[in-house]
Amino acid sequence: MTELERTRTLQCIENWKRTVPVLEALRKKAIEEANTQEFVEAMDGMLECIFRENKPRLTTGLIEQQRYFAKMRK
Repeated sequence: MTELERTRTLQCIENWKRTVPVLEALRKKAIEEANTQEFVEAMDGMLECIFRENKPRLTTGLIEQQRYFAKMRK
């Protein structure tokens, strides 16, 4: 490692030492201020849309996969 690389590495380490507490504080604040009820309602609406627009699968696809492999074997 050259002296320049060593210096830059040490600078990067020092930057992270200063940055991590700031990021942790931002994360903690975001969690504390999160509106859980609003999030649940948004996810509920999203899931309703998904279920309404997509039919549930009746199989896992394993049988179709085995048919495909059988064709490849021939």
